[in-house]
Amino acid sequence: MLHRKIWIAISAAYLAIASLAPALAAPAWIVDPANSRIEFSGTHAGRNFKGVFETWTAQIAFDPADPAKSDVTVTVKTASAKTGDLMYDGTLPQAEWLDPKTFPDAVFKTNLIKQKAQGEYEAESDLTLKGHKIALLLPFALKINGDQAQMTGSVKLDRSKFDIGQKSDAKAEWVSNDITVSLTLRDQMKP
Repeated sequence: MLHRKIWIAISAAYLAIASLAPALAAPAWIVDPANSRIEFSGTHAGRNFKGVFETWTAQIAFDPADPAKSDVTVTVKTASAKTGDLMYDGTLPQAEWLDPKTFPDAVFKTNLIKQKAQGEYEAESDLTLKGHKIALLLPFALKINGDQAQMTGSVKLDRSKFDIGQKSDAKAEWVSNDITVSLTLRDQMKP
């Protein structure tokens, strides 16, 4: 009976100490927006088009040695989508397409990051765009040189799942249903 009480006391003390210890978080990184890009591409009437989101923020906590502890959130201002083509740039802000008046932000949030090979990772994530939250898998590569890092990755999005262009082009006769989003993020780890 005495041994059992001692064991319970030791277990309780251990749990109390463990609950007070701060969780070891992944290191925070500072994104260099001037040297980073979030681009999108697809086809329109059989021709390739490409654009960029000019305004976005990223909060990145990433530990390459323990990616499961990492967390990434990227918030994109949908009104900042630009292609350089007057017709496309006039169409993108319309309610049928990105509708930034109603949905000003698109939010990408990781749930779990796994290492697949040296310098190669996969992020189980959610993308919320136009009020639709869709799970997606983002493969990406990471190169680290000292405290500098560059992440590159791309993913194909099905625009129909986000209710984009579904009134005038639901059958993708003009604009491709698959839109590729490509990321190049350059970061510096905080000391």
